[in-house]
Amino acid sequence: ATSGGTTPAPAGTTLAGANQNVNPMQQLSALSVTTTNATPPINSAAFSLMTSTSLSTSSQVVNQREQRLRQLISKCYLRIGSWQHEMFGMTDDIILTEIMKNYEHAWTYDDSNYKAWNAYAVLNYDAVSYFKQRVQELSRISQPQQTPLSPSTLTVDATMSPTRQPQSPSSQQQQIPPPPPPPPLPPQQQQQNLDASNEAYRLLTQKMIHCTIPAVKGLFKSIVLSKAKHCLQNTLRLLTLWFEYGQYREVYDAITEGNKTVPVEVWLHVLPQLIARIDSPRPLVHQLIRHLLIDVGRQHPQALIYPLVVASKSVV
Repeated sequence: ATSGGTTPAPAGTTLAGANQNVNPMQQLSALSVTTTNATPPINSAAFSLMTSTSLSTSSQVVNQREQRLRQLISKCYLRIGSWQHEMFGMTDDIILTEIMKNYEHAWTYDDSNYKAWNAYAVLNYDAVSYFKQRVQELSRISQPQQTPLSPSTLTVDATMSPTRQPQSPSSQQQQIPPPPPPPPLPPQQQQQNLDASNEAYRLLTQKMIHCTIPAVKGLFKSIVLSKAKHCLQNTLRLLTLWFEYGQYREVYDAITEGNKTVPVEVWLHVLPQLIARIDSPRPLVHQLIRHLLIDVGRQHPQALIYPLVVASKSVV
């Protein structure tokens, strides 16, 4: 016994036994503090790598969503243009411009959309044919009327009638009098009509060339994206525009730039058509054909042998 009345610990008692009287929550708190202090700090480089990886993944997800959305918008514009083309056709220049804008929006939102490029190219190709037909009609109308046939050429033989009824000799030949010629227009009116016809011809020709350039660009892009799908048909369309309007400088430049985007093998199937136009009287068309045949001959000389032999033996 001590003077303070406190009973000392027995002789065999250890420190662990003395700690049994400590609160368990205090022990847990002390253990957690010790564990936390023992954790090593996170490396800044590793943290930066984790952050950049997370941002890169998020950016890829956003880009994929944006790409899918652009593809959907492209399909919508393509469908709207197809509906307008089926409903209205090319009877009105305003409707034709609206259809072209929808197709143009379609390949603008998705540059790899083959259907959009092909529809855009074919529409412009058909528009060129449409304006060409209008130009020909205008030229035919503006030509002077033919001289009426003489009465001798309009003689009708009554014996050639199906009934073959006997008639008197005086009525066997009947002459149909020619129609009276239209009264001549005043010189001022004639000049006004001529000026109006020339202006309409100029506007139609300008529209025709304006549609030829996007048709050439669209056909080249369709050939690149087609992967041998409808490639020959678009190549033949391209040759038609080439031979018809290649003498215009704008069309010539578009064809020259487009040739750089397609492989030479595209022209192997149309070598006879190219060789047939090698003597074209149009200088720019002849120059393009000559350069293209030289490029083909450098890579595929054997492909030119048979068409050249056939052309050399032709009498035409």
